[in-house]
Amino acid sequence: MEFEAQNRLEELLVMAAQYPAARADFYRELMNSDIYTIQVGMETRDEQHKQLVHGDHVNLIQVQYNGKEFVPIFTSLLRLQQFIKHDAHYISMNAAAFFELTEGSEVLLNPGSSYGKEFPREEIASLRDGSILNPVTSHEVQKDTEVMIGQPTTVPAELLEALARRFKSMSQVKSAYSAHYFNPETDVSPHTLIAIEFTGEREAVMREAGSIAQTLTVPNPPVDFIELSKDTGLYDYFMSIDPFYQKKKFKLF
Repeated sequence: MEFEAQNRLEELLVMAAQYPAARADFYRELMNSDIYTIQVGMETRDEQHKQLVHGDHVNLIQVQYNGKEFVPIFTSLLRLQQFIKHDAHYISMNAAAFFELTEGSEVLLNPGSSYGKEFPREEIASLRDGSILNPVTSHEVQKDTEVMIGQPTTVPAELLEALARRFKSMSQVKSAYSAHYFNPETDVSPHTLIAIEFTGEREAVMREAGSIAQTLTVPNPPVDFIELSKDTGLYDYFMSIDPFYQKKKFKLF
């Protein structure tokens, strides 16, 4: 069945499934959107839809998927209607409030649809506290820090592609580089380092980059981010390699 987006949330769901760089926007939109779910044991039989208010008590249907139980939710009324095979009572509420109401449960988005997602308890917790949108780690490397740095045997291609796609839409990002990095004073093993050259506010750039890294599995975790400038101790190294992203310059004649 063809999936035609019914709202902005569904547009971002499709994009997030195809492009990891869009996942942060999907998470933000989800937490600000209303979702639909199916209620059981409702006493009022002549009312199929109910908008929940504070203090309401509800019993929600659960579904089996991959041998586990989930509370199903839907991004639009159409997705819910495509899933149910008989008359049912459904409710709608803000997704953030829903995750609070169902704390401890695992959630399945759009079962039976072409586009959906599993939400384990840990991911729901990170959505609620906002940590899923924060950088994995970020720090400044000092000039006098003795480190080992080089290129990895296995390039984190999915991460670099996702970051490059995101940076293309961020006017303040000029270039970005990746490396295999080890600081014997702080690290247990070598891991991925992303150096970003940008102008403007540091926190905004690092937050966007980190939110993308949070959603991906990389060959050499974790992912660290640094701001790249001439004052950075690793500046000469990164100037000796090709960036995985560089903003195109406007050429005049």
